[in-house]
Amino acid sequence: MLTKPSLSYGGIFDLAKLKADLQQLEEQTAQPEFWNDTQVAARLSRRKSTIEGDLRQWAELDQKQGDLHAMTELVRESHDPSLEQELEQGIIDF
Repeated sequence: MLTKPSLSYGGIFDLAKLKADLQQLEEQTAQPEFWNDTQVAARLSRRKSTIEGDLRQWAELDQKQGDLHAMTELVRESHDPSLEQELEQGIIDF
């Protein structure tokens, strides 16, 4: 549910670049000669793990944001006080 503008701030916020970098690293690590230089292989493997973690965190944030958005719509439609409290807690926890 992240909007397109938030995807283009660059750095860790540039999800398209992170995904492209991950794809490139996956291609490199799949090569038979990848482990010939263990120092480079270790560095690239750490970078790959970091990107995977960053993308996982973004996916989790996107999911939570989507859930909060859906709950906001439910609260608007139902006017249920218990849902309002749950939404408030969800926002605090976000």
